[in-house]
Amino acid sequence: FYETLCFISNKTNYIQIDIDEEGEYIRNAIVYYHNLKYDKAIFEKSVYIRSSIEKANSVYSFKCVFQGVSIQFIDSNKLLACGLSKFHKMFNLEFEKEGAIAYSFYKSGIACDTVSIHEYIKHLKQNEIKSFIHKITSNADFKYDPKTDTFDAMAYYRHYLNLDCLVLREGLKAFNECVKKITNDRLTIFYHGINTAASLGHKLALINGCYDGVYSVSGNLREYISTAIYGGRVNPNKKYVKKVLEIKGGIADYDGVSLYPASMYRLCQEYGVPIGQAKKFEHK
Repeated sequence: FYETLCFISNKTNYIQIDIDEEGEYIRNAIVYYHNLKYDKAIFEKSVYIRSSIEKANSVYSFKCVFQGVSIQFIDSNKLLACGLSKFHKMFNLEFEKEGAIAYSFYKSGIACDTVSIHEYIKHLKQNEIKSFIHKITSNADFKYDPKTDTFDAMAYYRHYLNLDCLVLREGLKAFNECVKKITNDRLTIFYHGINTAASLGHKLALINGCYDGVYSVSGNLREYISTAIYGGRVNPNKKYVKKVLEIKGGIADYDGVSLYPASMYRLCQEYGVPIGQAKKFEHK
């Protein structure tokens, strides 16, 4: 796992790759983004994307080559499905994500070195203004001038983005320590192709012998077997299909929860799972 910092500017597009302990430039890098779908839309304008893993309008990862460096971008939100603002409390981090940034203010062509605070806060939510002003006036790096009530918005923007990177990096490292602990150092998210919470569970099941004796299938055989899979169904009352209901007292939604783990447990207790090579059943 290499700490890789990525930049895109309006004049040049480049990626800065750290050098390793031996002084060699990294030729294979992994970059984590929290909500990769947004960033992929930006990157694909500047780099050639060799492959991409996407499903249900969601981007899991993609690969590209830039200036001789093979880079894999991974969506960390698929591993930790929560906002970066929760990382500080979740992992007891030194860094904490701040929530007062006016993205809509930063537009190409607008000078951001000396900006009126009153103009900037027009782009913030009401509950963000107090913490924003406290941050601006208490940090000398943002060059707040009480006489003109202005500050360096670009310096603040860089600080905010850098803090995002630090929180994500430290959060992933802390999460990896949790994974190593619960797996007795048998798994790590950085070296075992673990990009989602589901893949983590799958790898853990594998090393615990869950699939011992069970053969994996692929290709046409897998496609054929999958025709026997049923699930994901929704059964509305036919009388109310595609109709807007206005019922006094609201609607009670009796939705079953934990059905997959419950059915897996019952399957193992009452039947077991098929093991050995697949056999063709005759009609008789």
